[in-house]
Order: sequence, then C-alpha cells, then structure tokens
Amino acid sequence: MTSRRLSQAISEGEGISLIARVDGLEAARDAEAHGADAVAAVAPLDGLRTATRLPIIWAVQGDVTDAMTDGADAYLIAVAPDEEEEADYLQNRHRAATSAGLECVFEIGDSESLERALESVDPEVLLLNGGAPGADALENLLELLSEVPAGKLVIAELEEPTRDEVLELQRVGVDAVLVRSASVQGLAEAEPPDV
Repeated sequence: MTSRRLSQAISEGEGISLIARVDGLEAARDAEAHGADAVAAVAPLDGLRTATRLPIIWAVQGDVTDAMTDGADAYLIAVAPDEEEEADYLQNRHRAATSAGLECVFEIGDSESLERALESVDPEVLLLNGGAPGADALENLLELLSEVPAGKLVIAELEEPTRDEVLELQRVGVDAVLVRSASVQGLAEAEPPDV
C-alpha cells in the first residue's frame, strides 16, 4: 500500500483536519470511518498499515525503524524544554526520519522549544501543545501559534477540544487538531461547510 504524505492530507480539503490518537487497530478503523484525516499511533500497533489508508504519525517513543515496521508516514519528534545540545539530537532524528522517507512532525510546548526547532531544522510541520487541560490550554496554544512563522503547517493538540475551540483554531489558521479517537465523529459532524 502506498503511503500518503501527512502534509498533503492536512493542507488540502475544506476546513480543519482531524487527527485521531489511536492505541488499537479498531480505533484506527473507527477514526477513518468517522472522518479523521490521519491517525497518530500512541503505541506500537502491528498491522496498523493494513487497518487504515490514512497517513500514520508515529507518536511513540522509539526508533525510526520501529515507525517503519508499523507502516508510519510521519515521525513525531518531541522538542524538550531547556535541553542542552538539543540541536544535534533534533538534527539526527530529522535526518534519520527523512532518510527513511518519513515526514517529521516536531512537538512544541513553549517558545524556547519552538525557537530551537526553527534554528536547528526549520521544520515544515509543527504540533503545538497547549499544555495541561484547562482554561489556559487554548490561550497558551494561541500565544505559541502567534510565534510560528508563516508557511508552516500547524497541528494543535488540546486534551478535549470543544466544537467552539476547534472552530476558533480553524479561524486562526491551524491546519489540523489532534484529538482522542472517540472524539472524531462528534467533531467531524460539527464542522460547518466552508463558504
């Protein structure tokens, strides 16, 4: 089965894309059936590539070869806060993933991490994490979004986004939102048509 580029899946089409966190094959099948545009594997899943045609983000602590074994199309690289010599780590992970034909998604949780990622590898796809669930998570995410240079693809991660939060993220130009697989159907049905 031919892999599909994550960047293509989240940048084309109407509205904001939904990416489902999945920890099982049934969750991946359900997410695809209910309108997800991609899945993020949060555990090693033998047979995931045969369970879904959607782009797969490998969001598991593990090596690039593990991601390839599970049929991933993209590889998540967490940018840790306040890490010395992080640039070499990021460059090495980026090089290993792209050499294997995987797109890289850099998980960013604060301004310093964003700056470090932009300086060391200038990634195309960013996963912005709003932090702990609560009233400040969306505000934190929007503040971090304001620091992202134009032309980057942005995935927002909120623990339990509401329909209104997803619409707000769409209004400010976020390309996709990472959600629990169980939330995909309700959020997909809630998306208004573009005019």
